[in-house]
This record gives sequence, C-alpha cells and structure tokens, in this order.
Amino acid sequence: MPAHGHFGSTRSVVTAASVALVAGVLAVGVLMATSQTGSRAATSVSACTPTVMMMSDAENGGGSPAMQNELSPSGKQHAQLYPSMISHYLAEPHELVSSDSAVTVCPVGKIIAVDPASGSGSNAAPIPNPYNTVRPLAESLHLSIEVKDPQGVSYNSEYEWTLERRLTLLVGGQSATMSTVVAWDRAGLNVSLLRVLPEVVTFDSKGVVYSPQPTHFFVMTGQDATTGKFAALAAYHQEFTTDGSTWYTKDALDLADSPVGIRVGSEL
Repeated sequence: MPAHGHFGSTRSVVTAASVALVAGVLAVGVLMATSQTGSRAATSVSACTPTVMMMSDAENGGGSPAMQNELSPSGKQHAQLYPSMISHYLAEPHELVSSDSAVTVCPVGKIIAVDPASGSGSNAAPIPNPYNTVRPLAESLHLSIEVKDPQGVSYNSEYEWTLERRLTLLVGGQSATMSTVVAWDRAGLNVSLLRVLPEVVTFDSKGVVYSPQPTHFFVMTGQDATTGKFAALAAYHQEFTTDGSTWYTKDALDLADSPVGIRVGSEL
C-alpha cells in the first residue's frame, strides 16, 4: 500500500492529507465491440481510474547544444520501448491512492509534449526531445501529440499550469474515462509539473534539489474539480532487460545499453 513520504524514501507515493476525491477518481470506461458477422454490438463496462502519467525526455546526445537537442542512439531505443511499458502498466491493477485497493488505470486517450518548435526563458533553442521521446507511443496508439494548450499556447519548460490549464489535463475532467501521458523536458519537469500539480509533495529534501532522470516515471491520480490538483503522486524506476529474464535499473541508459524490454519497476 502506498505510504506518505519524500522521494528517496523506501516508499514514495505522496497523497493529500485528506483524500475526499474517491468518487471523482473512478470513471466508467465503456468499450464497444461490434461483430464482423452481424450488426449486434456487445458492450463491456469496466471501472477504471483516469491518471496523468509523466516522463522526462529520453537520453540525449550530450556534448554540444545541438547534440543535446537530439536523442542519442540509446535514447531512441528507450523511446521505442515506451509503447510496451505503457501497455504492460495498463494491463495490471495498481495501488495508487493510499485509501484504495488496487485499481485499473484507464487507457491513454491524450498525449502532451513540450512543443518541439518552442524554446523557453533564456533558452531560445527548440526542445524536440520530449516530443521525439513520446512519438513512438503516440504512433502505436494512433493518437496525435498535443504541443499547444486549448488556447493555442505552446507547452514549454516554463509553462504556467494555472487552474484553468490544470483542468484540461484529463479529457472530460471529473467524468474522464481516459488517461493522459505527458512528456516534458528534464529541466522543467520538477519545477513546472511535479511541484505544481500534486496537492501535497516534497521532492527537495535536506537542501538537495530533486532532478528527474530519463528512467523515472510518475503517475498522478484523483484530480480535484476545484483546485485542479491531484490527490496522489506515485514515482517509479523504469527497469530494463537485454535477455527477457534479468532486469536492471539505472538513472540513464548509455551507449553500452541495448535493452529489448522495459517495465515499470520499484518506487523511487
């Protein structure tokens, strides 16, 4: 069961002091399946929990600024594995809110990424890596990647998540039946998202500023209709395998890594 705490602790799921959102957490997903041999449609109804899943951009080429704005070979390999990771994550129930039992996560219906043509603040250069990180997932799900909010403002490292903007994260708000995936740049992920969107969270402890890594994965649940913030945040390591049987984790893949598999692993 998830416990309250800081990143770096044995369990790292942060929840609001009082989660009065149980009714708003669960949504009903309706899947329609139509027989190819007839006109009858069979309807399967299942309860699911809409979430916002977040990831940093995958590993970049390092060195010069131009290389930093490109995914490295291992970063491209990492991005290609995300469809598998998300698929397997959705296939299993998860304990995402401390007062709840394991829940089924709603399927992905929306993908957001930093606008690849937009810089931010003192960095005027485009930041294409988050977009390229999540592109294989979008292609596998036949979804477009949203790089601007409903008002036409580009998502960037310093994007301000106001109340109105927070309420657009999940399609349908409190009635959402789909989850959202967000791919952000590493420099802005903590400041723009992780410190802003959860109801209660403390990432930076003992004067050390938390720095999200390419192999960290975050899941938020229980959005409040009034504040637009989320009651619970879970943070995980990603785990990799080169042979399908032995799994390992590290902060970032390097050129020597050539994984063939990926999964959501232990909590940070």
